Amino acid sequence: MKPVMKKTSFTILALILCLISLGFLGSNKKSMDHLLESEKNTIKVYQENNNSIVNVSNIQIYKQYSFFGTRSTKVPQGAGTGFVWDSKGHIVTNFHVIKGGDSFAVNFPHDKKQYKAKVVGTFPEKDVAVLKVTNPPRNLKPIKPGSSHDLLVGQKAIA
Repeated sequence: MKPVMKKTSFTILALILCLISLGFLGSNKKSMDHLLESEKNTIKVYQENNNSIVNVSNIQIYKQYSFFGTRSTKVPQGAGTGFVWDSKGHIVTNFHVIKGGDSFAVNFPHDKKQYKAKVVGTFPEKDVAVLKVTNPPRNLKPIKPGSSHDLLVGQKAIA
């Protein structure tokens, strides 16, 4: 091997070892040793439930009237999140997410397809709404609700 080739190989190897030691290459699993117990708990809750979280799109239909007739245009009104309640395709979201919408689309994690949904219940005073997905995917992951039976005032809650 030529001396220039050895020097270049050594430089590349040194750079790779440096990047590994700084955490830029190699395992992407990060150590949680430095985190507080409450942070570890929040991370665990997220990891256990992130496949139950969905995106909800609110679409409003605007009608334009003219001498030539009526033209309808679908306009995104807003978006928000929700969660899968059951394997039948019920989605719990906020009322303000669906307010004023004419149609709704739901996106599930790791699924590029948008699914149509309809409103099946609202409770505006509590900012809650329930959608039902038309033809939901088969692999729904309903959220695992907790119990408030033993909660104490001041205890952490995640919503």
